[in-house]
Amino acid sequence: MRDNFYREWAKYRSENEYLALDITSISTYSGNIDDAEYGINKDGDHLKQINMCLLIGGESQIPIYQTAYSGRIKDIPH
Repeated sequence: MRDNFYREWAKYRSENEYLALDITSISTYSGNIDDAEYGINKDGDHLKQINMCLLIGGESQIPIYQTAYSGRIKDIPH
């Protein structure tokens, strides 16, 4: 259902607009987030984490798509 929303929402963005992608890890003390898992991140936190991915329009700053990934996916610094 969420994917259908983003698919329809993306049709309204400007075709001339570039897209920006950001993937970041979010550490948590919570025991209630099912996708939070122990992983390795650039800060060396020993906490469970989730990885968030956000695609936005570069000019409008309007989100085009977002999703969360398992915390065990490695966060590699640039």
